[in-house]
Amino acid sequence: MGGRMMADDIFVGTFLDMLNLRFAPSMKEETEWVTGIAELAALQKEFDIFRAGRRFAQSVALLSTGGVYNPRAKARWFKYLDDLRKMQSSEPGVDGDACIVRALLANFAADPVLPVHFTSHPAEGEDEKQWRVIVTAGDRPLHYMAQDYVTVSLPMRPRLGQSGGAASPGTPDQPPPPAPAPKKAGERKAAKKKKDK
Repeated sequence: MGGRMMADDIFVGTFLDMLNLRFAPSMKEETEWVTGIAELAALQKEFDIFRAGRRFAQSVALLSTGGVYNPRAKARWFKYLDDLRKMQSSEPGVDGDACIVRALLANFAADPVLPVHFTSHPAEGEDEKQWRVIVTAGDRPLHYMAQDYVTVSLPMRPRLGQSGGAASPGTPDQPPPPAPAPKKAGERKAAKKKKDK
């Protein structure tokens, strides 16, 4: 994940927050308009935003969950979401993308419709085909809210090196070059004599 986002890895939390606000619990005290998951459920009923065969990335792009301030970061984020179909999931035999869509469709068909919380977990290994999207229904992922959710956890791993653009633009995940081994006392003297000549 870090290698995909490269210098834009600092925006991952923001993209997750955008999804979490869009799929948030409805504000029950609000009477003038529908909010959160209730609004999204109404939009789903009217426009069939999420459906089998349509990729999750395409559906959430319709909801403007990528923001408008950083087109490069948004493109990288949606590319990551698009590639969830190449990963495994907590549902045997179902890829990560299809697992999310199926869970959302089941949730929209349920009564009550639960809010959805998007988070991440450390991806294991370097082969993305072994990474797993984990979906849990009836979960309580937020210790500060007594609210049931459908939780969607996306596999991610950090970019090697520093975050936020410390590596060269376009550099994939690569370990930094090894530091030179410290010279022994005799080697330092020989190098100094050679330099003095």
